Order: sequence, then structure tokens, then C-alpha cells
Amino acid sequence: MIVKAGFLGLDNIIGGFKAGELVVVGGRPGMGKTSFSLDIARHVALEENKKVCIFSYENSTEQVKDRLHSTQTFVPLARYINNIFIEDCPNLSVSEIRAKLSELVQVDLVIIDYVQLIPAANAQLLNAQQSRVEHVTEISRTIKSIAKELHVPILLCSQLPRSVEKRENCRPQLNDLFENGSLGQDADVVLLLYRSSYYDYLTVNDLSECIIAKHRGGDLGTVSLI
Repeated sequence: MIVKAGFLGLDNIIGGFKAGELVVVGGRPGMGKTSFSLDIARHVALEENKKVCIFSYENSTEQVKDRLHSTQTFVPLARYINNIFIEDCPNLSVSEIRAKLSELVQVDLVIIDYVQLIPAANAQLLNAQQSRVEHVTEISRTIKSIAKELHVPILLCSQLPRSVEKRENCRPQLNDLFENGSLGQDADVVLLLYRSSYYDYLTVNDLSECIIAKHRGGDLGTVSLI
């Protein structure tokens, strides 16, 4: 089973998201990780008539619905929202994610926004940076196993570290993910988002870049998005 992202340039390179794949969507705050993921969810639900499950740790169900129902779509929310299941419990553990997905009769795409907000089994472990890295590593490997077990692609959003913005060129790189545990290693596909206008308000270019930084067995590249 393959679900398309709905962005022609991206689909031409990666061929869509395949069952069992872990797809990491990374970027600094303000790069559009949530908007990008919800655009994909909207396309899968509306254009492909498939089921999407969204685990949102940052936005409530109503906020997610509002963002899905952008005025730019001109499509009634009812046309596709019945294909989208939204879970906005902020304390949901990765084992509870597995349990909830197992309860669903059918799901064709899972979106988790975002990995750093998934709680640890023991919050005290997060006092040390090394423990935080180990925590994210455990989560990414568990989510990868869920994708394989349920035979469904999972889009896992990740916030990149501040060190990205300490470089002269703030465009993200695959290596940036390795500061967040084994996300880059576990992922089958890594998509990094970048908007130059975020850093330079004088720029007339308001395009976003979707950098295909990892594509297991496939091509890499950069796609421009509006």
C-alpha cells in the first residue's frame, strides 16, 4: 500500500509513503512541520479517500480541525473529516499510541506531532541531555516497530536543535537529527523543512523547501513548496 503526499514534486521523487515506513519530518519552529503534515493528511483523506490518524501533542482537536479546514481549501470540512481520527491527549505514551492504533479497524496513514512532546515513562530521566537523547531514541525505535507491525506509514514530526541556527547557513542537514537520538538512523525517509523568509524578512521569496535528506534505496533532492 502506498499513500501519496499530494505534493507532485515530492511524490515524483519518493513515490509516496509506503506501508511500514517511518518518515521523519524535521525542522526548527516556524518552518511549517504541522501545516505540511496536515496538508498531507487532507490530501490522503479527501483525494485518496483513505483513513488518517493524527496524534497531536501541541494542538487540541478543534485547533487541528481549524487548521485542516483552511479557507484556502474551499472544501467543506465534512467531506473529509470522517476519514480523519484526531487524538489530542497530551500525556499519551508511545505504548498507548500502539494500543489506540490497534483498536482502529483501518488506518492508512499515521501522523505524530511531535516526538519531543511524547512523555517519558519517567519524567526525571529528562533532567540530563543524554537521557533525553536515549528517550527519543527509544520512542523512534518503538514507533518504527509499530509501523512495521501494523503495516502502515508513520509521519513523525521532530523539532531540530537550536544548533541549526548557529550556522551561517540555517538550512537543516541530516546530521542535525542525530542530536535527537537515532531518529535519522531509524527513519526510512527524512524530510527537512526550511523557509528562508523566516530568517530574512526582506526576502521576496516566500517558498518553503522540502529537503529529502534520506530516502532508503531512492533518490534525494529538494522540492519547492508554496
